[in-house]
Amino acid sequence: MLLQITSDRLIANALSIEELNDFISTPAAFAAKMKINIPPGEPDEALTDAITNFLLPNAINAGEDYLFFTLWLIIEKETPNMAGSFCFHGKPENGKVEIGYGINALFQGRGYVTEVLKAVTDWARKRDDIQLLIAETDHGNIASIIALEKADFEKTEIREKTFIYSTTTSTLD
Repeated sequence: MLLQITSDRLIANALSIEELNDFISTPAAFAAKMKINIPPGEPDEALTDAITNFLLPNAINAGEDYLFFTLWLIIEKETPNMAGSFCFHGKPENGKVEIGYGINALFQGRGYVTEVLKAVTDWARKRDDIQLLIAETDHGNIASIIALEKADFEKTEIREKTFIYSTTTSTLD
């Protein structure tokens, strides 16, 4: 684990390359080593595909930008249950970086997406290379839309099937 971002109820852990490999190849052994509980079916096929085809190939040579090419596990502080995960869609470009996230069905409806987005925004405010956090969500994903809006993201673009939301990381009003 390289870095943690914490909130009241959650810890987000950035995984190392070795941990990424272990997470997708031997999830039970990974969970035991990390002392966390991983929900059944995790990592799912989509997450495994993202790790295998995007995160790992880019993380290997990312250097100081590594945190933007790894998976961050969202862990409940009280239980050590893995509630979900997030990742960035690459390093910041022109001050902008996109975040993608998912919460396991067992943990939905608890406000975890909002809490993590607020914590990541606070973390981003301490960095000089991020001025805008961006997230994309499907038109029909009402829970995600609500979470983004509660985390002070604003709808900035309407696409055919998705909305783009963003929040500034500037501390100036």
